Amino acid sequence: MSTGGGKPIVPAPDHAQQLRWHAIERKLAANAERLADRGGLVAMTSASGRRVWVVRFVEVVDGAKIHRSLYIGGDDQPELVARTRLWLDQCRVSGRVAADVAGHARLAAAACGVIRRLHPSLVPRR
Repeated sequence: MSTGGGKPIVPAPDHAQQLRWHAIERKLAANAERLADRGGLVAMTSASGRRVWVVRFVEVVDGAKIHRSLYIGGDDQPELVARTRLWLDQCRVSGRVAADVAGHARLAAAACGVIRRLHPSLVPRR
């Protein structure tokens, strides 16, 4: 991997890597709800001693917490790691936006209730 202007240049992916990314993306999407607020991309050492990257998260099955790992690739696949990191960042942002919207909706409903109690004349007649 070379650098240009201080930024690493990741080589264009080949067909096999594209297929691998699509498989990873499907698995990430299947667990998007869990990954929106928990879980992350971590480096681990494989049994052979090389460093590999996995997405770790917790799934609750019948009340029991089960730790899951989704294998991404080794240090020799920086594009897959970078794409996964970007996907997780986008997933977390959309999760935060959804939580913010829900919070704002609760605030608006509470404000409407207060206004209706303070000014009963604003309540529409049926």
